[in-house]
Amino acid sequence: RTEPGSIFKLATLLALLEDKYVTINSTVNCEGGSKYFYGLKISDSHGKTGTVSVKTAFAISSNVAFAKLADQYYHHQPQKFTDHLHRFRLDTLTGIDVSAASGAPVIYKPTSKYWHATSIPYMAHGYGELVTPLNMLMLYNAVANNGKMMKPYLVNSIREYGVDVQRFEPEVVVNKICSDETIAQAKECLRAVVDSADGTAHGFL
Repeated sequence: RTEPGSIFKLATLLALLEDKYVTINSTVNCEGGSKYFYGLKISDSHGKTGTVSVKTAFAISSNVAFAKLADQYYHHQPQKFTDHLHRFRLDTLTGIDVSAASGAPVIYKPTSKYWHATSIPYMAHGYGELVTPLNMLMLYNAVANNGKMMKPYLVNSIREYGVDVQRFEPEVVVNKICSDETIAQAKECLRAVVDSADGTAHGFL
């Protein structure tokens, strides 16, 4: 497990969209790529960006934009944000049949002694929490799968002398992580990461 960084922005985007605080066409001021939150500075890794759409902020992976949006809407109701992360199973073991002592994710709750005023803005862009790559892959896969989250597994069957003695079938762990409208908007943002000229993955495919 580790701090996931910018790939965690998908979870923040889904929460904001599902609560209808924003759409992908809403605008956010990226403050020139740098802003202080309760005494601690968050910066973007790219140029000095001003006001852009949420879709563009996601495509260019603006730390400031997602820290601002999450802090604006969840600072006074942090449990609402962490409830989304729980629904996305980012605080839950994946269930894969591999033992790993370091695999348990850590998402701090507002009641934790480790919770601070900076928790929401830092968590929003992928810091201050610990998750495994497989936790994040389950979330991205659920978006690709129109909201249905599957349990990961490595083995289809166990055979003895060519005969199946045990089979493992796909297992749904969450039927719908969010609404169809939220999924559709999230997919559009994910495409923009690759398709838009300023997208952080433009030209990689």
